[in-house]
Amino acid sequence: MTVDHEEFKLLTDTLRSREEEIQVCKREISQREDQLKILKQELQQTRRKLEEKIERLSTLIGVGSSINSTLDLDQLLTYLMACATKVMKAKDSSLMLVDDRTNELVFKIALGEKGKQVQEFRLKMGQGIAGQVALTGQPIVVSDAERDQRWERAIDLATGFETKSIMCVPIKLRDKIVGVIEVLNAGYSGPLSEEDLDIFSAFANTAAIALQNARLFAAIQYSLEHICDLLKSGALMTDESGELVMINTIARELLGFSNGDAVTTRDIAELKADKSISSLLQAAFDQAKPVKEVVQLGQDGGKKVQVDVAPVIDPNGMKIGTVAVLNEV
Repeated sequence: MTVDHEEFKLLTDTLRSREEEIQVCKREISQREDQLKILKQELQQTRRKLEEKIERLSTLIGVGSSINSTLDLDQLLTYLMACATKVMKAKDSSLMLVDDRTNELVFKIALGEKGKQVQEFRLKMGQGIAGQVALTGQPIVVSDAERDQRWERAIDLATGFETKSIMCVPIKLRDKIVGVIEVLNAGYSGPLSEEDLDIFSAFANTAAIALQNARLFAAIQYSLEHICDLLKSGALMTDESGELVMINTIARELLGFSNGDAVTTRDIAELKADKSISSLLQAAFDQAKPVKEVVQLGQDGGKKVQVDVAPVIDPNGMKIGTVAVLNEV
């Protein structure tokens, strides 16, 4: 069988056309593959950002929950700033409070390798980034500290730390600025963003709640102590872990402690008595209801003291300690 020239040419053109179509299809497939790769990368980035956001929010929720877990303000604020440092992927962080007597910022918490050195410094209102935030009440984000004239270099020069970026937000109580928190050289996922600022501001709000709770608790302690003094009653108070946080002069006298003694819950537990006062404190806390007993101290014929114990419960129903009023019978 023979193929004439025209037929051969037609066959060749057809093959060439098919090859071109195949090449076009290959290019389209390659483009689709590239698009799929880009889409996959975008999905991976979106997933990573969502996971990061979930992690940050989970940490923030955990910090918020910890507010009612302890009355130790230093412990709570240190934990809060450690979480903020981790979430913001920062090098160092600090929490400063306003000293109302001098109108200066003092370091309450300073984390990082230069933390101890940093705590020696004080900043005037308006001095440095932190001072500006405390003065104006407005957050400040600095991406390049070297180029920002507001930045205070003295601390870096004294400690050898190299500040590159700063995020600083105010701590407010009822619209009054009581301090600031800041992170240095943060970089969670690239340049600092509005989302970073929102998350960090939430940490400042949590710090404000912790400070408010501490002040309220201190006020309760002070009021209870002095009210009981006026009523000629002994008073003592424990926190949620059972540690003694307040004991007034009359309670010291009733229990046989001098004013100079550093009294602990263990000291009270070791008192010789027919009933354990520390057990009464614990019972009131565990049962979340008042306990009333007459306790005889020392040997037979010793002093008798009526002990009225009540649990301290916050507005959310959380048990945060106990209070006891003591009166000699």
